[in-house]
Amino acid sequence: MVDSHECENEGDLIVAAGHLTAQKAAFMMREARGMFLLSTTQQHLRQLGIPLVEPRGGGVQMTPRMGPPFDARRGSQ
Repeated sequence: MVDSHECENEGDLIVAAGHLTAQKAAFMMREARGMFLLSTTQQHLRQLGIPLVEPRGGGVQMTPRMGPPFDARRGSQ
């Protein structure tokens, strides 16, 4: 998906978590070579103990709120 020609000159590969397979994840890592991002609610992040990080660049409007990098844990939902 490319959502803006002015925003970072990049695109994103998107897949619903329920449809992600090892083969799809390998393709995304091989071809896109970026980070996996998890879209979730602030409440879910609080339950997992993951804080939100303030956007860099003085609060740029197009910058999404993100948490720090983390590894998945067994039993997390």
